[in-house]
Amino acid sequence: MDTTVAVLSSLNLTMSPASIPFIQGTWADDKRTLTLKPSFGNWPLNITIQWTLNPAGGFAFLQIKSAAGVALGAVSGSFSTGVGAPALGSVSPANDDEAVATNVPVTFRFTQAMKKIELPGGSPPAVVWTGAELDPAKFRYTWSVDGKTLTAEYSGGFPRKTRVDWTLNPAGALTPFESQTGKPLPKGTYQGGFSTAATGTCIEVSNPTWGSYGMTKRSNFLQTSPAAPVEDPEAPAAFVFSAVVQSPAFGPNVMAGSIELPNGTRGSLTNFGAFNSFYETALTEAAMDAAYPPGTYTLRFTQTGLPERVVAMNMTASDVPPIPTIANFAEAQAVD
Repeated sequence: MDTTVAVLSSLNLTMSPASIPFIQGTWADDKRTLTLKPSFGNWPLNITIQWTLNPAGGFAFLQIKSAAGVALGAVSGSFSTGVGAPALGSVSPANDDEAVATNVPVTFRFTQAMKKIELPGGSPPAVVWTGAELDPAKFRYTWSVDGKTLTAEYSGGFPRKTRVDWTLNPAGALTPFESQTGKPLPKGTYQGGFSTAATGTCIEVSNPTWGSYGMTKRSNFLQTSPAAPVEDPEAPAAFVFSAVVQSPAFGPNVMAGSIELPNGTRGSLTNFGAFNSFYETALTEAAMDAAYPPGTYTLRFTQTGLPERVVAMNMTASDVPPIPTIANFAEAQAVD
């Protein structure tokens, strides 16, 4: 080939989609081999790339041609790039947050759908918790339907005034987090922690024969200016409906349960030992409200040696509190 002809994007080479970085070609010493690669960075992940050499409409003097001057006919092809390793997109509470409520759930949001691997007892494969008086066995974990969000709830509430640290995929993990395509989460890369408040926000249950049950809807809003807050779909588990049943400390344990929606459909609670939960996320508050509207919800659960319990709970539109708004937003930016 005539290797004096440079092969460059938009001149004698076209590629799509438009997000493809600038491409440059290099001829090998044999003058038969042409290598194309991005001038900066790498090929985008998980896409199909179309290419054409000597596309129609190009300038004749820029055409790729043989050493004898014969132009190469337009030729096209395609290839697909692989999916990269998953990453931790965000976590709530955020790293180094302080005065965190003791009953707050910890949510990990991944950039890809993950394998929902669990070990006996409901524990995930590779998350390590450390903190004074912290008992890792008290964590209960729930995966979102799309496999991108892992929620960890600490039974009874975190210890007060305590630093809680976590590490995902620590070195030596036998069953690491990995995407549904089999790509592992990098080991020991994602770690962080937060400090709990001096006062607890959990109800103290003094009677060991008591258990608990309930259902919640949660929405996340974000205020970044004096204007009203807006929905924050990027927050981990931004829009959530959940129903939970916690067994009494000394039994009888809850063996199974379900939540029946106002339209009659029913979802099963997932059993994690003494903790049973139903957990669904939505992309917007409107989508969550459409899926879980006001009306009567019926919680059913069975305990060892006891008949099924049926609890009707009425959720009304008036149960939704107003969205809090910081009135003096500009002045608040001066708060340390």
